[in-house]
Amino acid sequence: MKKITVNELYVGYSSNENIRKNSSSGGVVTGVLTYMLTEKIIDGAIVSKIISKDNKVSAISELVSSTEELIEFAGSSYIDTPVLSTVKRLDAYDGKVAVVALPCQIRAIRKLLNNNQKINKKVVIIIGLFCRGNVTNRFYDDYFVKGKIDTGSISKIKIKRGYLDGKVIIKKTNENHEELSFKKMNFYRIAGIHAKTLCLWCHEHLANEADISVGDIFTPEYRKHEIKHSSIIPRSKIGVEILKSMSDKNATVIKYFGLANYIKYFRKIENFGSNLKNRYIAAKLTGLKNNRRIKQKCKSQSINVFHIISWSLFFLNYRISKTKYGRCFLYKMPSFFIKANAVFIKILSRF
Repeated sequence: MKKITVNELYVGYSSNENIRKNSSSGGVVTGVLTYMLTEKIIDGAIVSKIISKDNKVSAISELVSSTEELIEFAGSSYIDTPVLSTVKRLDAYDGKVAVVALPCQIRAIRKLLNNNQKINKKVVIIIGLFCRGNVTNRFYDDYFVKGKIDTGSISKIKIKRGYLDGKVIIKKTNENHEELSFKKMNFYRIAGIHAKTLCLWCHEHLANEADISVGDIFTPEYRKHEIKHSSIIPRSKIGVEILKSMSDKNATVIKYFGLANYIKYFRKIENFGSNLKNRYIAAKLTGLKNNRRIKQKCKSQSINVFHIISWSLFFLNYRISKTKYGRCFLYKMPSFFIKANAVFIKILSRF
């Protein structure tokens, strides 16, 4: 790749087959961290994974310092992760660090770094993950109960995302593993069940404050590609330098795609996610608590009736999942009804 520029969108994947094999997409995040660790640009990386402890599914964020550990933590989490608390503990760490986080977490991390120069000097780069909403820890617990999976026997959960499907790989304490369909599980997330409260009003999905933003790319030409690609947006000088160096040394395959081209393909989902006015109206209709700050922020935005209905369904499912009897009702329903609900929400969001 001859030229890589800030705030342009590229597509690519790690050249390391083992990294790709253990990652959810093209292995770009693990590839970048592995490269920086090998080149001694960093001494460690803060990464996250899903585990089961005391019969409860949760996520952990840890500072790792080997390529083997990076492979162990590779893959998507789709759950709330304690990244910020791990960054705060860098006071006691003597070395340079990379951090992988979601857009909302990065905003909090940037504030922390501005107020704590000691930690600021240790964080070399922040890699942001595209995010369309997260779920609470209870999401997996309830879903696995429905699927009759003993959470006490789980040692790790890894998600490998595909275009139409994907796998939830459940590693057991007895070294066995079980696989579930990611698509079937994801219908519950799309429907708003166990959505994280802070995500209800988030409208920044592409990790704008990261040094490198990474996410899936599902345009027609990459849906059928033998090797799954990722979207990559360098957003700072160090982001550009790392990607250029990796490309020059064949550590990653990277090609220009164009941010304008990406927005053209995904303009409907971006419009759905960025307009807060439709959400504000839907929240009022479903009895969800609102605030003046949101009302002021979305004052000049347009109204889309289809989006209001879509968000109303999402908020209703969210509210139902917040109660004990509501959760019982939702998870005793045949999966077909949740799928129909999620598909309807998706269809309405595309208008």
